[in-house]
Amino acid sequence: MKINRRILAALAAALLCSCASGGDSYRPAPGVSVEAKFLKTNLATYKNIALLDFSEGPAKGPGQDICSLAGLALNQGVVESGAGAIVADQFHIQMSKAGFTMIGRQKASEATAGLSPEAAQENGARLAQLAASALDADAVMMGCVARYDDLVGSWLMADKTAHVAFAAVIYDPKAGMAVWAGKFDKKQRSLFADLTQWRIFFRGGMVWQRAETLSAVGAGFLAESASNPAPAE
Repeated sequence: MKINRRILAALAAALLCSCASGGDSYRPAPGVSVEAKFLKTNLATYKNIALLDFSEGPAKGPGQDICSLAGLALNQGVVESGAGAIVADQFHIQMSKAGFTMIGRQKASEATAGLSPEAAQENGARLAQLAASALDADAVMMGCVARYDDLVGSWLMADKTAHVAFAAVIYDPKAGMAVWAGKFDKKQRSLFADLTQWRIFFRGGMVWQRAETLSAVGAGFLAESASNPAPAE
């Protein structure tokens, strides 16, 4: 009976942690953080959102990196080639599921091809204006991938678990500013080691996830927060 009580207490703590919010961000799930200043933004007013490829950070060792587009800190690390396109595609899928009309990243990327990656990284507002003007979009989503470290092993047994870290931001081109920003920064751990990961564990199929699956889970949490955010306190 004592063991059962301990399990129940641990599960209750996990539920509380997964719903807790800080003073400057809203955290609907472990690893997920949405900037609190954007919680009252009604994103439903944006009918068409153009999606750009996410920029890829350099492959570095452990440490903190700032995504200048979103202004959010991320744990940097290995970034596999093509990770920016993979994460952007996951946002396309998850944002569409959440009810947003998304303009594919291929079209948006073509519209901003004349802007260098360095300039784009430093001037998100300008990038959003170019894409929105060319595609008749109401808003533009872009972001950064600071870590995309894949699973080593199998779904059943992992020698090294996946770790992904990325930030996303939605710009209003008319206002010339960001109207929403959030990030997902998580290394998968065993449910027995960390009960707060139960939502990630179940959404990922209750197995050791590849980086692409873990990215889809994170993008899903962020898309849900964008479509139906918690009220700011």
